[in-house]
Amino acid sequence: MPLPIELAHRLSRRLTEVRKDGTIPYLRPDGKTQVTIEYDGDRPVRLDTVVVSTQHASDIDLDSLLTPDIREEVVAHVLGRLAQD
Repeated sequence: MPLPIELAHRLSRRLTEVRKDGTIPYLRPDGKTQVTIEYDGDRPVRLDTVVVSTQHASDIDLDSLLTPDIREEVVAHVLGRLAQD
């Protein structure tokens, strides 16, 4: 499976996991992920873009709660050092 698709699937699985196990309790069931990798020919060079979109409770502040929680519990958990660039 192509690397961007594999990484997007892993992010989606983790998004479901943190919603179901209560790690991020205000998430709702609708979520989407997208990963873009920069290539040099056929060789992946770097992670270019990561998009995580998720439904959430209406009273959640995006900047102070949702964004940091998604970065830490989903993106960093799945992508580790790749996401630090």
